[in-house]
Amino acid sequence: MKRVAELDGVRGLAAIAVVIYHYFYRYDELYGHDFTLSNFFELSYYGHFGVHLFFIVSGFVIYWTISRSTNPLDFIWSRFSRLYPPFWVALIVTFVALAVFSLPDREVDVSTFLLNSLMFHEYLGVKHVDGVYWTLTLELAFYFWVLVIFWTGNIQYIERILIVWMCCATILTLQYVDIQIIGRVRKFLLLDYIELFAAGICFYNYKSKTYTRLTHVVMTLSVMSLYFSYSVKTATALCVFYLLFMLITIDKAKFLKVKLLTYFGSISYALYLVHQNIGYIVIRKFYAQGLNPFLGILLAFALSILIASLIMFYIERPSLRVLRGFYKNNEKVHSLRDKFKKLT
Repeated sequence: MKRVAELDGVRGLAAIAVVIYHYFYRYDELYGHDFTLSNFFELSYYGHFGVHLFFIVSGFVIYWTISRSTNPLDFIWSRFSRLYPPFWVALIVTFVALAVFSLPDREVDVSTFLLNSLMFHEYLGVKHVDGVYWTLTLELAFYFWVLVIFWTGNIQYIERILIVWMCCATILTLQYVDIQIIGRVRKFLLLDYIELFAAGICFYNYKSKTYTRLTHVVMTLSVMSLYFSYSVKTATALCVFYLLFMLITIDKAKFLKVKLLTYFGSISYALYLVHQNIGYIVIRKFYAQGLNPFLGILLAFALSILIASLIMFYIERPSLRVLRGFYKNNEKVHSLRDKFKKLT
């Protein structure tokens, strides 16, 4: 299957939504804005569902990646080369910004910073350098379980696995089931979000014309799980995302190829990583100087876009090219790759 350009547009929409949520609704919760836009604030609250949109995209992309992988090391290297270099740079930039300018209740020490570089630090009980990293905890869990399914030779049964997985997750969310599961375990098992990742996998199957009857069952359970997990209003809003992806699968979402959206999509990972705490610092500085907070928000957005663009052009793309070139051409890697293949 060829590159799906509409996915960049979806990523762009998700990134913009999350930034709006943080700069308006979440900032107001944490520090307080001195202006009132009640209707807009209520609308900006829904921006945090951009994260849910990212999870659907991940389901789509990760299953696409695994379908092109011939052994586990292909998948591991693909994810490492894509995620870690820009994450490390964003982590350093955010840590330095916090150290220099400070942000109430958000400063961290050096040991916390170093442990954050693992990306799975939350499973070790370590605080995030930036609050948005909580989603990386879930992403890594999803990668881990897909890798396990692939490594054990069960990837052809993934739809059956997803059916059982979603049913168990839904049962554990019901109020009358008195089973307490600690937060980190819930995240590792993806109990609160598996239906979104599952939907992404289904949409990949629809787009690549590899769907089966089980694909329809998984999609139906995914939609039903939304209504068990969220309010009717929220679940219905999330179903709009499903409709959006369905339009992509039938090539009816050309509007997502708008250059501005696809550009935001290209920087979406870096933008997501750097926008929150750095943006909060900028907005607070404008308040401290008695300046127009709207200008502060605009500058925060512009600065985040600039930093994200620099990371994308000078770190993300070059490192991806170098690391994947190294993986493809290095003889020692080939030897290691063969050993991994024998283990499957």
